Amino acid sequence: MPDDEKDRYADSLTEGLAPVLGLLKVRRAQLHIGARTWAYAVAPGRFIPDDSLHAPTGGPALVFRGGTLSLAEPLDEVSRQMLELCLRAVEEAAHNRALLEIVFQTELALSSNLNLKSLLVELMALTQQALQTEVGSVMLLDDTKTRLYWELLAGGDEAGVLQQRSLPVGEGIAGRVAQSGEPIIVTDAQQDPRLARWVDETTQFRTRSILCVPIRFKGEVIGVLQALNKMEGTFTEDDRELLELIAAEAGVAIENALLYGTLEERVRQRTKELTDANQQVSQALI
Repeated sequence: MPDDEKDRYADSLTEGLAPVLGLLKVRRAQLHIGARTWAYAVAPGRFIPDDSLHAPTGGPALVFRGGTLSLAEPLDEVSRQMLELCLRAVEEAAHNRALLEIVFQTELALSSNLNLKSLLVELMALTQQALQTEVGSVMLLDDTKTRLYWELLAGGDEAGVLQQRSLPVGEGIAGRVAQSGEPIIVTDAQQDPRLARWVDETTQFRTRSILCVPIRFKGEVIGVLQALNKMEGTFTEDDRELLELIAAEAGVAIENALLYGTLEERVRQRTKELTDANQQVSQALI
């Protein structure tokens, strides 16, 4: 998750948790998200960024998907259970809010772009920013639905060498995703027998981890979207959920761009035919 999304996620959590801690009469707590810390106190009754404080002791440390909430004093059992329920609800709301923001930004960036190459460049930039990865690629199925072609590979020094190659459906991670329509997470690519190793040999790129999801239009798989080599840690189910949302927006945008490109080509062909016909008529009248 990029820094601005992390900030919005943290803002949602702190805004949602502060009133809950006030109702439960919690006097001091700390919220830890990644390397950042927010301190809570009765006065002023809200979380304040403060990385200098040590975690309070004596109370429970409640672990959730995004981090940890540490309390200075123990709670009675009823209050603790209530806080756990509220924490999960607030965290889920913050997580969904962050996802919706990314989806909105993706739709905004892609919906008005009818140039396929430009669209895919924008898609890769959004994907790499959202997931913090080294490389990403978009592969689309050919007309026979039997082979995948690299439409764009962004981030690798030798990306261009793959644009003249293709991958049979069912081969490698991307081929399996195109065949099954199901996403695949690979945490250690070098040990995974499903990897199409000739791709790394061709590009001289070392794939460490992979997240690959299908791109669909009207329910049918039209290609795959891949994120390679997460910069910190490994790909998670949250990453999968996010990339699937991005791919859902991309499917419609790609089909619109392909349709527009087809119409443009028809217009160019028809214009050429009319121009040639006019020239023939003009020559016949001379």
